[in-house]
Amino acid sequence: AEVQTLRHLVNVNQKQNKHEKVVEFANQGIPLAQGFDKAALFWLSEALIAAYYQLGQVDDAHEATKQTIAAAHTIGEKDKEDCFMLSLAESYMISEAYEAALDTYILAHKALTRRSRLVDMAHVTGRMGMVLAELDRVDEAIPYHQEAIELARKHELPELEGEQFTMLAMAYRESGDLAQARLACETAVTIYTNADLQDNAVKVKNLLAEMGKET
Repeated sequence: AEVQTLRHLVNVNQKQNKHEKVVEFANQGIPLAQGFDKAALFWLSEALIAAYYQLGQVDDAHEATKQTIAAAHTIGEKDKEDCFMLSLAESYMISEAYEAALDTYILAHKALTRRSRLVDMAHVTGRMGMVLAELDRVDEAIPYHQEAIELARKHELPELEGEQFTMLAMAYRESGDLAQARLACETAVTIYTNADLQDNAVKVKNLLAEMGKET
């Protein structure tokens, strides 16, 4: 009953954008929910993490996410563990903490591989390529983009396939191989066009036009 009351208070304060109160009540509810109410545990954890982000307390959000990953692992909730791990990696990426993002994506990739979650692996593989590019490790990034392309194609994910061809083009461009960069862009445009993703196609065409001005 106490957990449900705290969950209600979190919900009310969420709607009123009272993020400090959300943090207060969620932190009270999470220890109570651990061990007997999985649904409440993860709901409160998501609310807590979101409130920390709203307050600009990114380090606290990261720590709360790590604690939730640990809790999910302890109780055998693999899907939740993967979900929060990917969320943490994305947050590191946005925060430009690229080394931490790469480490987290690597852990996520290993977990997804063990569970044969191939669609998610395709996404994570591409993200690893993006992080490596941000770390100026372009030569290492290229194989990851190529692998992500193969996985996306295999599982008929045209948006991801087009995205990875675009990322591959940018990696080739960074390495000075404009011919390969243009070819990858042209392929991305074709994929997006065939999938009726016109906005994506236009963005890549603009990138291709920029490359046309380069020697």
